[in-house]
Amino acid sequence: MPELEKTGGSSGGQLAALMAQRAELSKKLQNEKRNQERETENILKARRNGVAADYDRQLRTLEGKIRTVSGKRQKARNQGVKARIQDRTESLRTENAGLQKELRSLFRDNQVPAFCRTGVFYAWTMPRSGGELLTAALSFGVVFLGIPFLLYWLLGLSAFWHWALLYLFVILVFGGIWIGLISLKGRHLAAMKEGRSIRNRILANKRSIRKISRKIRRDRDDGLYDLQSFDDELAQYNQEKEKLKAGRAEALEQFDTVTKNVLTDEVAEKYKDRLRELSCAVSETDRKIKEFEEKMKNDGKTGDGPGDLSGS
Repeated sequence: MPELEKTGGSSGGQLAALMAQRAELSKKLQNEKRNQERETENILKARRNGVAADYDRQLRTLEGKIRTVSGKRQKARNQGVKARIQDRTESLRTENAGLQKELRSLFRDNQVPAFCRTGVFYAWTMPRSGGELLTAALSFGVVFLGIPFLLYWLLGLSAFWHWALLYLFVILVFGGIWIGLISLKGRHLAAMKEGRSIRNRILANKRSIRKISRKIRRDRDDGLYDLQSFDDELAQYNQEKEKLKAGRAEALEQFDTVTKNVLTDEVAEKYKDRLRELSCAVSETDRKIKEFEEKMKNDGKTGDGPGDLSGS
């Protein structure tokens, strides 16, 4: 090789030159192999993604249509549920409207203030249901705890006796209001009791309405809502979706078992000559190194120096 023709000096220098040449060739060979591997990987990845991309695009389009139809179906179902609840609870709502009118007339005829028929007033003075008891508890908590603390913070008070006076003031004010409400109830006790009875019927009807509404909303039977056209359209889209998924899987399997090998062979053919050339060069250099080492060994026994192997 030309590189060795320029090599002079001791046998150690010639061997070092051969070893350096061998390392250089091996590096080039490994680089070419890595280039082949990277190119093969990039081509396979791009082509496989290309095969899947067309199917994925069609699947996204179908899924968009399915979402649209599903949304329309859900909207139609909600309207059907609402209409069904309205129909099933119409009599109860009508009865409650009549009871509210009766309650207003009762309080007007007995000259009872209008606020006395509110839920808060009954919760404070004649609680019966769990909701009214909860309202009373929360109201008392806000009035006798929340308001004093809020005023204490807003006014920037610090001494304990300030807090005590403030709390006493709140108790006197709101306690007086509560006693006044109790007194007002006592003056109109007969009307309040009759109103209590009417409110109980109203609350019972509201509970029935909630129960009926909850039962209808939990009913999974959609046959009552005329949704068949939506179901047919969704069935068609889902069938097309399954066909596309099957086609995608088949196309990718075809790529992995056939096309992949063809593309790999094409890239290998592209690098074949260069790899063979470098591989032969490495083998030739190995042969020369081996011959040189053997000659050095033989010459060492005879006492002669090794000759130049450039012409070997």
